[in-house]
Amino acid sequence: MRIVVAALAVALMLPSLAHAQRAVQVSPDGANLMINKPLAGQEWSIVVNFGAQTVAGNVFNFNGSNPQFIYCTIIDPFVAGPAGFSGIAIVTLECKAADRCTGFPCSAVEWTDLGTVGVIGAFFLPTPS
Repeated sequence: MRIVVAALAVALMLPSLAHAQRAVQVSPDGANLMINKPLAGQEWSIVVNFGAQTVAGNVFNFNGSNPQFIYCTIIDPFVAGPAGFSGIAIVTLECKAADRCTGFPCSAVEWTDLGTVGVIGAFFLPTPS
């Protein structure tokens, strides 16, 4: 879990990384923003769900170790759609992380509370051409 926390801290502290080698796409119905990008030695593949105000996804380690999973609730500000991230300096998230589930049923106790995390708003924006 420490790697997830460290990478989220990097996303907050180093704005230049927010535009590095990132792919962003909106789902056909406009309800989700999909982000895939390398960050701090990992590949982040996350989805922002605007209706639920959540951010969830996978963090893959380049060293081939097991993936980690993140689930965050957007605390502030309310983001109604993809363009809502424009002009936002910091997005405040309440996050949890988990390692892989080893068998069903997976349990909510497998999740570790990461607490409140601030991520620069530019992290969620497409790279200007």
